Amino acid sequence: MSFIGKVSYFGQNASNKMKDTAEIVKISGQLTNNTKQIEELYQEIGRQYCAAPPETAAAQVATLVQHVRMLQQQNEVLEQQVQDLKGVVTCPRCGNQYKNGTPFCSSCGYQFPCTTTEICRKCGSPLEQGQGFCTICGTPVSAPGPAPAVQSAAPAMKRCIHCGKEIRADLKFCKYCGKNTL
Repeated sequence: MSFIGKVSYFGQNASNKMKDTAEIVKISGQLTNNTKQIEELYQEIGRQYCAAPPETAAAQVATLVQHVRMLQQQNEVLEQQVQDLKGVVTCPRCGNQYKNGTPFCSSCGYQFPCTTTEICRKCGSPLEQGQGFCTICGTPVSAPGPAPAVQSAAPAMKRCIHCGKEIRADLKFCKYCGKNTL
């Protein structure tokens, strides 16, 4: 890639990240407003429930409860949009967040569903569908030919005996399938 091409690529990348950041700020503001409305509705539900006769209390607050549920569902959608913009996934077991494409949760071991079809031929990082360059090492994804020679400063590599993917020789567990490589 020429120097001008690289500058253009990085300029577009920076512009896209700024747009994503602006969108995240906007969505976060919506989340904050919805959460504030939910808290206010909870207080109003409590007031109306306590003021109403016991036999009609639930019916009188039903509309407010429906509004709370609608705002909660809207918040779930907004939170997913933020995660998509950030490129992260949340572990359903422990709640920690990781970069999209991470095979396992490092806290609890949960195996995320595989969303990648390729790995970088140079560094082994997972690649997303249609990705032109590795986001870790910058290697072109569709470059033809054999993988580049490993430099002497790079760690020794081996293949996982379970999934066959190339990993660093010093790893005891495969970063792709999670199984013991010894």
